[in-house]
Amino acid sequence: MTTRIAIAAGGTAGHVVPALAIADALRASGAEVEFLGGERAEAELVPAAGYPFHRLAVAGLDRRNPLLAARAVGLASAATLRARRILHRMGAGAVIGGGGYVAGPTGLAAATLRLPLFLTESDSHLGLANRALAPLARRVFLAFPIEGRSGRRYAVTGRPVPAGTGQADRDESRRRLGLPADGTCLLVFGGSIGARRLNEAAFEAFAPGAPFTVLHACGRRDFPDLEERLRAAGSPPQASIAATRSWRPARSGSRAPRRSAHGASCTGWGPAP
Repeated sequence: MTTRIAIAAGGTAGHVVPALAIADALRASGAEVEFLGGERAEAELVPAAGYPFHRLAVAGLDRRNPLLAARAVGLASAATLRARRILHRMGAGAVIGGGGYVAGPTGLAAATLRLPLFLTESDSHLGLANRALAPLARRVFLAFPIEGRSGRRYAVTGRPVPAGTGQADRDESRRRLGLPADGTCLLVFGGSIGARRLNEAAFEAFAPGAPFTVLHACGRRDFPDLEERLRAAGSPPQASIAATRSWRPARSGSRAPRRSAHGASCTGWGPAP
């Protein structure tokens, strides 16, 4: 009999990518995996990876605005009922919460259905959903040791990473990204809210020219602003900018890369002519 596993993870790629790595390993072992998620990174990354995806309407809990907080609680209640129906209909044998607000309603739904619940935490502290669900979980898998989180319920296993990580074909990757075959290349990337300041600093530091090639994965949010700034600077010949899509690593001997639908707009700079 095939085991069916439901995974709930969302919000940022930091939650979704480790969850996809777990899903890939489960699928390779013969399990069927389906995802529950919201409207953010998971809505693109999960279907692109080939997994069934069920949308839940959720929102972050705004502690400063009572009205928004009340709305978030209402959405979470409705999402819990919908998650119960999805888990029952798919015949889930277990549920994995990978973090993000969507994991809360799904984990609660699993508990009410008496399904085994497991949690994964990829950060150095438990997020809100995982803190709330930890007492209901059979096991919480941690990327790092966390003070006060020990005992049989917790296990430090490290952060799940996609298959092929660290096995990229260097020459093929440089060719695909339009980079010189030789020479130093600096990759600049960030995540979440803090990435905006990093994007601005990278532009200021490297747009006038750099002694080496710079590949700057700036993300779709800041791409239009950086594109306009390059245009205002006269589109210097050493700079280029392109709206691209992110790719899983090109493995040596692979015939074609696996493309993800999650945008990863890039800017690039090289030595000034």
